[in-house]
Amino acid sequence: MVSTSQRINKRLENARKKAARDALYPESDSESDDDTLEWLGEPLNKDTFLKRARSSAQEDESKKDETQSSASSRRATRGSGLSNIPYYKGFRKGNVDYTLGDIVLLENEQYSRKMDHPHVAQILSLWETEDGDYEGQFRWFHQAEDIEKLRRHQKKGNFPERLEEGEIVYSLDDDQNDVSTVVGKCAVFSEADWRKKFGTTEAVLKAEEQSRLWFCRGMVRRMTGYSSIEWKGNEAMMNYIEPKEVRPPKVSAATTPKAVTTTKAKEVAATSTKSSSGASKKKRAHDSSGESSDSGSEHEQEASGSESDLESEDTDFETKGKKAPAKKKTATVAPRKRKANEKASVPRKTKAIVTRAPTTQRAISAVVPQTEFEHARNRLHVKAVPDTLPCREDEFMEIQEHLESAIEEGTGSCIYISGVPGTGKTATVHEVIRSLQAKAEEGEISPFQFVEINGMKVTEPSYAYVLLWMALTDQKVTANHALQLLEKQFSTPGPRRLPVVVLMDELDLLVTAKQTVMYNFFEWPNWIHSRLIVVAVANTMDLPERMLSNKISSRLGLTRINFQPYTYQQLVTIVESRLVGIRAFRKEAIEFAARKVGAVSGDARRALDICRRAVEIVEAAALKKEEERRRAVELNPFEDYGPVDPDQVTIRTVDQAIKEMFASPNVRLIQTASLHQKLFLVALVSRLRRRGLAEDEFSAIARAHLQLCRLHNIKPPILSDLSAICASLGACRCLLVEAGKQDIHQRVRLSVSEEDVIMALKPDPLFRRLLDALPSGPTM
Repeated sequence: MVSTSQRINKRLENARKKAARDALYPESDSESDDDTLEWLGEPLNKDTFLKRARSSAQEDESKKDETQSSASSRRATRGSGLSNIPYYKGFRKGNVDYTLGDIVLLENEQYSRKMDHPHVAQILSLWETEDGDYEGQFRWFHQAEDIEKLRRHQKKGNFPERLEEGEIVYSLDDDQNDVSTVVGKCAVFSEADWRKKFGTTEAVLKAEEQSRLWFCRGMVRRMTGYSSIEWKGNEAMMNYIEPKEVRPPKVSAATTPKAVTTTKAKEVAATSTKSSSGASKKKRAHDSSGESSDSGSEHEQEASGSESDLESEDTDFETKGKKAPAKKKTATVAPRKRKANEKASVPRKTKAIVTRAPTTQRAISAVVPQTEFEHARNRLHVKAVPDTLPCREDEFMEIQEHLESAIEEGTGSCIYISGVPGTGKTATVHEVIRSLQAKAEEGEISPFQFVEINGMKVTEPSYAYVLLWMALTDQKVTANHALQLLEKQFSTPGPRRLPVVVLMDELDLLVTAKQTVMYNFFEWPNWIHSRLIVVAVANTMDLPERMLSNKISSRLGLTRINFQPYTYQQLVTIVESRLVGIRAFRKEAIEFAARKVGAVSGDARRALDICRRAVEIVEAAALKKEEERRRAVELNPFEDYGPVDPDQVTIRTVDQAIKEMFASPNVRLIQTASLHQKLFLVALVSRLRRRGLAEDEFSAIARAHLQLCRLHNIKPPILSDLSAICASLGACRCLLVEAGKQDIHQRVRLSVSEEDVIMALKPDPLFRRLLDALPSGPTM
């Protein structure tokens, strides 16, 4: 607990820092009281600038003026070599001139005077928008606060523990920013020039010099982290291009494995490989300890085996063309150069998995299985992490390619994934995320943050703002405040911005009347500085068109992936993939279970549950038989009882397991319900399928109930009776009824699975006809 005196001292310290910053950077936010902006010189692209295009010299003066006025409104066409945007070499703000390559201070909304110094950036390009705004492309420098955050997110990035006074780190990340946010110039020295100016010891700068004078001896690359460099001057660093690396060729379709290998299986294989190569492991550990001991020597070691970075530094500083304002940065995502003695197919480990919001933990048994049945039970558990994800290879590759492309380009994106329950939607997305995090750890792609928001775990939809802000900053605020902070975060450029992948599971539970939550989450990826990637998962394929307004569904884009229900052949493949090396099942038993589930829903989880229950039945019978044999041997020790036949799961065992699941408490409860209670459940299932949501209002369910009664000549109940029926089903936990409301607008949802309702009612001829007539919606 923080005492009152500590809180008061912290507030006083923050007030003193704010007063010092205000003294250095007054409210004018400029080096001059005059904030007028004007361009320096003519446009750099005046020959191709369409707005200044001139007419033919053969025309008279009046016709020339008329043509010029019409030409100013013309639009440049693609491939014409013309442009509607003029680029400039510099601008004047007040009495200070700023040109390309200058190092400047920026104060934008993200800064908000909360840090010790304003942002430091280098001017890469300048242009005037068609609306007359002054825009520029700025490359960021990282200060001590930035390095501290990057060190937390990239544990293998070789970041220094602390920066000296006046030290700053160059980066290859750049953003568009308003030129009006520039508040002054600053100077960046090389380490050698800095030592000459301030001595070999750590410099002590005056207050007015703390944000104006810096020295740079390091660079941060997206994928490879921190490395030492020698500052070559403003112009040379502005034209710096990151060396390209030769990546291993992609695996062709002919050699692609039939099932996606999960991260867990890869880790197990890597562990066994390490244990069999102890000497090589020691040698690698010795090399890595040498690299981590000295950042300067590490930079030299990276160049061993081929021409060094110092020798090829001049070739790296190549001149690159002007950046267009709409294009994303290419230098920041260019792959790095490999060492000559490094194999092309083995990426170098330089990046740690980034910190992300905690996701659902999988239950892992601490007891080591001893028998075939125990192995089978563990592998057939729905929460067990399988070695492969069969029958979802195409969806896995499509999701991975889309996410990897968005992360590398640093752009926002939306993916909508739909499918009935039990088709592997969430499991596939989780495995894609683990695969990308492993690539980020190996330095193959840029690091990113991952946040998971489950609609079933939030008390109200607006709490999603709180979860996202907590994952990004470890700060808990109210929902309204979190919304304001997130909008400022995603609309303002800044130097410490990592791509954020947000998984929104059970999206249909986040739908509200105003739809503001979903609108914001699907709108933010379209903002230029957000770098937000949203993966929305729902059970309804046409949820955007059915429940969302046009302005929201249009923002989902064209990237939609639908997971079809598993066929019985695919269910067989899934169960057999989990039972590799285990002889507890007969093949016909697996096919029988798969056909039973495939005919109803195609839910892989239900197939695994049936097979797991069948294993438990056989295991119990085997233990009983073994106990009887042991007792018989004790009574007649000299009698030969012969070898024991191995027990296996047969069709009869699977059929017994299915009957037990049909005879579950939920199924028995529904079967013993009254006629109108069963009709109310059917009406609720019909409404949920039509709407594609997990709940509905009592009034709509009552109308559907009365319609079923009229269609089948059943005496309809009155509204008060229907209310009592709903209350009774809620009391026996078949339904979840909204608490605190006893009117027609209370919300109702199923507390049992929809499959239990179908299994319980299908044997009745009347309800079989009702169930067969239900709309074939995406939910079962």
